Amino acid sequence: MNKALGTWHYAKSFFEAGQIIKEYTEDKTSLLSPAYYLYGHAIELVLKSYLQTKGQSIDNLKKLGHDLKKILNEADLLGLKDICALGTEESEAIKTINPYYKGKEFEYLVTGFKSFPNLDFLHTATDTLLSKIGKHFRKKLLNK
Repeated sequence: MNKALGTWHYAKSFFEAGQIIKEYTEDKTSLLSPAYYLYGHAIELVLKSYLQTKGQSIDNLKKLGHDLKKILNEADLLGLKDICALGTEESEAIKTINPYYKGKEFEYLVTGFKSFPNLDFLHTATDTLLSKIGKHFRKKLLNK
């Protein structure tokens, strides 16, 4: 449980950094890639923290890689939908960002047309996951 909680806190720090950039870039586009990366990384970590509470080993989490869609599907199979239902826009935002995130396109320049989701939907998805999974942690800790 300690590692899972630590991973959750790590996810929260990436979310908060993304939030700062999002607020700063209201009328600018130059910092959108870092914001998308930070939210994507927060989503990856918060979902992996949930999977850790369900008994997934670090080796299993590594096998999932950086594929947000695959990680989200695994979490859903292990009951995430019971504690956290994302809206359609938020789920679509994660699916839309996934090819760029898992392909490391926010870290290494890849030219060509890209279609990114609305940053507000990605923000809400990340915030919702952190909040609901955080409540899940508190509940588990109180029941020990």
